[in-house]
Amino acid sequence: MKKEKINKTLQSVVKNLAIGNFNLVFESDKNQRLNIVEIETVIKEYGGTITFPPAHAFNNYVGYSRENEKENFIEFNLWFDDVESDLTLSITIYETEEYSIEDIRVL
Repeated sequence: MKKEKINKTLQSVVKNLAIGNFNLVFESDKNQRLNIVEIETVIKEYGGTITFPPAHAFNNYVGYSRENEKENFIEFNLWFDDVESDLTLSITIYETEEYSIEDIRVL
């Protein structure tokens, strides 16, 4: 899968988290492993205000392809108060541009 496709989906999810649109993040999640309350709670309890990172940050994720490159598992550090944090979004992004949040936790 092309990096542009991964970045487009990742940026959309992170943007919606940053603006507090947890309902849309959950409703668009293919597998819905985390519910809305879990997503919102982990973001709000981390401390600080989640912010949308600069463009270069989307080149700094850890990821690998699965299933003949039809899906990519990504770990991306979220940003709070305009600084990269250790709160990590673990997400699978599919070739169809669907996604599934696997976890949000401190790594």
